[in-house]
Amino acid sequence: MSVKTLLDLDFSSSYLSVALMEVETRKLLVRSQEPAVFAPAAHTNLDGILFVIKKLLDDAGLTQKNISILSLGIGPGSYTGVRASIALAQGWSLAADIKLAAVSSMDALAFQASRLGWKERCHILVDAQRSEVYHAAYQLTANPSLLKPEEPPKIVSKESLLALSKGNEKMAGPDLDKSIGPIHPLYPLAEDIAIISLSQSLYLEPEDLAPIYLRPTQFTKAKPTRTLPL
Repeated sequence: MSVKTLLDLDFSSSYLSVALMEVETRKLLVRSQEPAVFAPAAHTNLDGILFVIKKLLDDAGLTQKNISILSLGIGPGSYTGVRASIALAQGWSLAADIKLAAVSSMDALAFQASRLGWKERCHILVDAQRSEVYHAAYQLTANPSLLKPEEPPKIVSKESLLALSKGNEKMAGPDLDKSIGPIHPLYPLAEDIAIISLSQSLYLEPEDLAPIYLRPTQFTKAKPTRTLPL
């Protein structure tokens, strides 16, 4: 009998996180989380992603035909890494009849904090470059798979968060330096994204997959330099 399997990816941080989970039992079959520099190709390269996926399928004794759902962490975080996983999902959906799901990587980090036994309120932070961070506060609950931020995530300066460290607020996130204060290093895990996806059952069309990117678009279309003859 074919085992319906959920493939989960998160490349929003400096770690590649990939997992396979059995859909009906929610049993984690196999997982991998490695620094991107140790992958056979950079995490921006689809060949590297496919290598990791094939290895996990082989380790679990499965094939691509077993994949019925593909779920992604869509940031915020590494825009290039998230775009690479979205491109993979969109291409996969053209070749196979699978469901696609997307989960905020910050929601997955809050889920992990709750699973680790954190209580009450915590702040999830993700490096946004330019001396800024993505910030969202979560009130941790008994049902972490349904966690949502108290307010929509936003970009704030690192300096604005110094008051949190002075107030003994719990802070966690990936790839952050210590200039903000004591931050617990957490990296998004594919298996957490799997649980959230199965709990929420919110599936998307391939064209609706998009990174969470909080910066305003500053692109302006250039004016034509000359008029072409008809």
